[in-house]
Amino acid sequence: MMCRGQGYDNASTMSGIHTGVQQKIKNINPKALFVPCGNHTLNLAGVHAVGSSHISDRFFAVLERLYVFFAASTHRWDVLLKHAPIALKRVIDTRWSAHHAAVKALHAGFDEIMDALESRGTM
Repeated sequence: MMCRGQGYDNASTMSGIHTGVQQKIKNINPKALFVPCGNHTLNLAGVHAVGSSHISDRFFAVLERLYVFFAASTHRWDVLLKHAPIALKRVIDTRWSAHHAAVKALHAGFDEIMDALESRGTM
C-alpha cells in the first residue's frame, strides 16, 4: 500500500487509535501517518467553547427555538418574511459557520422579528 498520510474528522470510527480506520490502515502500512482535519478540529473547539458558557449555550438554544417556532408553520414563516429583511437561520453544531449565520440574521432583523412575533398572525 502506497498510502503515506491520512486525514479524517475527529470521529472515533475513523480516527480511533484501537479500532478506527486509521489504525487499520496503519496495520497495513505503519508509515501512513494520521493528521486530524484542521477544519473539524476548529469547529469542535467553537462548539465546545459555546457549550462551556451557560449564557452562550442558552442564547443559541433560544435562537434555535426561535427558528423552529417560525419554521414549524408555513403561515408563521410567511409572517416572518413579511416583517423581516432576512430569514432566520438554523443553529447547527456540526457547522460553526451556522452559528454565525444565525446570529447575523437575528442582528439584521431583530426589531422586525420581534414585530413578527408580536403580530396576530403567529398565534
